[in-house]
Amino acid sequence: MIRSKAVGLGVLAALLLAPAAGGESHQEAAPQPPPFYYVWTDHVAVADAAAYEAALAAVIDRLKATEEGRKLRFVTLASPQSGYSSVVPLADLGDLARANRDFLAATEAVGGMDAWNEVSRHVSHGSAQLLALRLDLSYLPAEPRAVEATGTLRWYDWWYAEPGEDDDLEAVARRFVELAAAKGSDTGWRVYQALTGEDLPLYMVVTTATDVFEYHANEARIRALMGEAGDKLLAEANACTRRLEHSWSVVRRDLSMDR
Repeated sequence: MIRSKAVGLGVLAALLLAPAAGGESHQEAAPQPPPFYYVWTDHVAVADAAAYEAALAAVIDRLKATEEGRKLRFVTLASPQSGYSSVVPLADLGDLARANRDFLAATEAVGGMDAWNEVSRHVSHGSAQLLALRLDLSYLPAEPRAVEATGTLRWYDWWYAEPGEDDDLEAVARRFVELAAAKGSDTGWRVYQALTGEDLPLYMVVTTATDVFEYHANEARIRALMGEAGDKLLAEANACTRRLEHSWSVVRRDLSMDR
């Protein structure tokens, strides 16, 4: 699944960072095992972004012209902080082997690994991560605001839990869900747990918005809705956290292979 020269397949964002489906209710959903997502990031300097995008678009056009390439399903996300990430949804951990085979077959159909050379030239390095969607920690309102179906911005809160306090942080997350449901919040979020990496435990909270300004305006509205109870829960979450980081990305359908 990984290209040569430490560059990964631009294949990883469709389901991982997709907005909540309309009418889906976390509170009423039947228990289910968490889906897994293999995420590859091409770290690209801002100065090289335009050249990278042009090179990636050229490869995608070639993939779309082949039967093998059309089997690939991915959405690319562009971030000024890290570069370009992609997400491969996996039915289970064993499904990673299938995804890898599909990628290799598609690459062979467009001329082999050399097809990625121009893309690789604009990448400083690549990194991979395996994530699990934690629906039990996520809030999916029954009637989400329209932005959650149309917004292309994804806002990320990266919660690095204190060692041994991940269970406490998860307990707070569940109480956040209960509070949001009680308050009738129309803004959902999804929680992903990192299964690989050097700085665990790590949880990523993903929110959908139209742009950064709209995100902050809506966040202020939701914090006011949550009130003092929300502030207390936030303080409890902070007490379980080593580090809290924020970033954002934009869904790039033009650089994706999506149904």
